[in-house]
Amino acid sequence: MGGAASRVDPAQGRGLGDELDGDRVSGEPRVDAVGRRPLPDELLYHLVRNAGYVLPHETLLAKVRGREYVDEVDYLRVYIRRLREKLGDDPEHPIFIRTERGLGYRFLVG
Repeated sequence: MGGAASRVDPAQGRGLGDELDGDRVSGEPRVDAVGRRPLPDELLYHLVRNAGYVLPHETLLAKVRGREYVDEVDYLRVYIRRLREKLGDDPEHPIFIRTERGLGYRFLVG
């Protein structure tokens, strides 16, 4: 099993040799072993894609983890908090992600 292509770089979420073998283009989204992006990346993707609109908790959970998680609002809050930390967003004075109490989250535009 040696060789650069067989080792995984956990920081990048892909094999170290992937850029060299021509199978992947640099800058593609990171994916795990079953083809999913990491949860914070999925959350950010859906929030940005729907910028300006409120995404209900249930909708976000269903999109990023599946229908079986739609009632796990506390789970979503933890990941939104971690995403805000990565973005440097203050929940009290949000620049990127606003909490719409009782509804969901909105990615702020402009």
